[in-house]
Amino acid sequence: MGLTSQKLQILIALIAVGLSPGTVLVGRHMGVRHLVSVPHALTLDSAPALPSSTPVQRSPHRVAASYLSTREVLLLLWDYIAPPTSIASPLQFLELCDRFAQGREYFDDDPRVTLSKAGLDAALFTKDKPWDLYPVVRHLLTIWDDTAAFVEVFVDITYVNDEAVALDTQLQSWMKASADPTAGNIRGLPGMKSKGALKAVLTSFLYRITAHGISRLNNSANPALTFTANFPPCLQDSRLPAPQEKVDTKSLLKFLPKTGIIGKMVNFYFTFVFSPPYEPFIPANGVESNLFFPTGLGDPRNAALVTRRKKLISFIEQQYEARHPQVSQWPMSIET
Repeated sequence: MGLTSQKLQILIALIAVGLSPGTVLVGRHMGVRHLVSVPHALTLDSAPALPSSTPVQRSPHRVAASYLSTREVLLLLWDYIAPPTSIASPLQFLELCDRFAQGREYFDDDPRVTLSKAGLDAALFTKDKPWDLYPVVRHLLTIWDDTAAFVEVFVDITYVNDEAVALDTQLQSWMKASADPTAGNIRGLPGMKSKGALKAVLTSFLYRITAHGISRLNNSANPALTFTANFPPCLQDSRLPAPQEKVDTKSLLKFLPKTGIIGKMVNFYFTFVFSPPYEPFIPANGVESNLFFPTGLGDPRNAALVTRRKKLISFIEQQYEARHPQVSQWPMSIET
């Protein structure tokens, strides 16, 4: 049977020019989760007069430690570790990310901003609980709200008022370095003059890092992504069919991934979901161990951290992986 479906033709056209679902995943995932968070984390470590003992540095630092080495490995070992998409080199990857970043500002990828720009109304995707007909949105908003609650306590305890934020020279150094085109080069960071501005930046920053952890859970790969025929990472034929050209089953199969590509893609996913993180978000010794601040549970910020860990456990066990929860698989930082 001949196929002239417009959607099919669009899919073939997009994949043939390097914008397959797999390539979009690489571009958007890396752009949203990595390539904004990375410079923000690096300037946090390198900003002048920002010692590691300061409170504003200590909390984010714990989840940003392995950024640089991961990015170096990705670019230097592209041929060996990159997923088999239409992006064939580190330069093409950087060019794709540069295109993705055009016109985007820091808060554009916060989930509620994204939903608003897409015109998605919760009422259209709600049956019993908000967004229960759109689970991905419900999951990400849960992570966002839990992150925001932690940041709220952190900022309120660390800074007594807006003036304290504006007068924190170490914090100002970090934000200045992050916005500097020759350093972090992050667009859209607000002036750091209030607790509200700091809360907005830290929530967005820590949310990206935390939400990335879901990619290490088995449910994120199986069965949706590992069924590669439903999520082709690339085409096996670069020829671009004419819009009205009939594509029979035999011709279509020439475009779709071959077994070798499918095997490489599955291996790529399994590398993440079946390897333990270097440091799990939930400490092996329990939620009250390995606290960020030296003053113990008497510090409300540590108490908020414990609450955040418990909420993540609840999210994994009740929303995301009820049958086989992998609490220890969620990483502390963006390791991979």
